[in-house]
Amino acid sequence: MRRLALLTPLLALSLSSALAAPVRVEFWHAMGGVQGVVAGYAREFNAAQDAYEVVPQVQGNYRELLPKLQAALKAGKAPALVQLEFTQFPALAAGGQLADLSRAADTLPDALVGDLYPAAWKSGQLNGRTYGLPWNLSVPVLMYNAGTLGRAGLTAPDTWAQLEAQSRALATGGRRPLVAAADAWTFEANVLSRGGQLVAGTAPRLNSPDAVEALTQLARMSAAGQAQPRTLNEATRAAFDFARGQNVFVLASVANWIDARKLPFFNLGIAPFPCEKPGECTVPLGGATLAVPAGTPPLNRPAPWPSGSS
Repeated sequence: MRRLALLTPLLALSLSSALAAPVRVEFWHAMGGVQGVVAGYAREFNAAQDAYEVVPQVQGNYRELLPKLQAALKAGKAPALVQLEFTQFPALAAGGQLADLSRAADTLPDALVGDLYPAAWKSGQLNGRTYGLPWNLSVPVLMYNAGTLGRAGLTAPDTWAQLEAQSRALATGGRRPLVAAADAWTFEANVLSRGGQLVAGTAPRLNSPDAVEALTQLARMSAAGQAQPRTLNEATRAAFDFARGQNVFVLASVANWIDARKLPFFNLGIAPFPCEKPGECTVPLGGATLAVPAGTPPLNRPAPWPSGSS
């Protein structure tokens, strides 16, 4: 499947062909780690046509971008285009703060829409309406210290039972093998990898057997010194401990591979997310959509650009 380039076909609601100068499209995004790549996409798009000039602007990470956007919306100074993490856009769309792109999306070629997995295409939809189009996607994976596992004669664990057993064996000299991050997305993946779900329709299932089993295992491993609990604010410290061998396993987005492989002192390994029930386990999609804040003047809205790169 081809991945979409910077401006996945978006909102061609109106444009005057008589414009003497290209329309400036300010694009807020959270891809600081690969901002050079994003800038390259913009240059490629800008060179391919003369109606728009896309100007990417890094606004920190996902969590830092959202309050900036909310403040800009309140002040009437929102950008023409914004990258929104999957869990952020529904509340904004429901609150009428994002443009409804359904009419424009319905005009996209079937070949383009069919080039995307259905789950990816639906990531920007709410109540049957389209408010964002998929841009970047990721899934959770298991990263590990390949040198430590190799010296112990072990290979990457396939299941949560194997992960706990290996962590027990490697928990020596003060080492706490598993980084147990307080992150909703990887916990959701933990539950789904056991064949469970955190919701049933619109109702939460936090007390479901699979959710309880997942949380109980993490608590058991933490109490036994086999896992190191970490908050999201401790990400830098966790990365340092992982690099120096204090931890061996970390559950993270495959998108973190770009930065994680630059960590010094050790060889990084990557494996599929542990699957406790083969045939039943799944993992959640992560990533973000491209959306247009409500109130953006039609002439400032980017036109469809149905191109991609392999």
